[in-house]
Amino acid sequence: MRARRDVVEQVVDVLLDNALKFAPGTPVSVSVGDDGGMVLLRVRDGGPGLSDEDLARVGERFFRSRAH
Repeated sequence: MRARRDVVEQVVDVLLDNALKFAPGTPVSVSVGDDGGMVLLRVRDGGPGLSDEDLARVGERFFRSRAH
């Protein structure tokens, strides 16, 4: 599947913004790799993460974790 450049830029911007907002003071790493001919992009931080219940809903419009 292909993604438009502006969509990828927006996703990376949101991921980095969330990492800085919800995991302040923790390391943030960004990596890009090849995963069987597809690009794999990872943004990781040292924050507490989301519960399984919240993780299942993270793509819903206007979703906000109760923990945040």
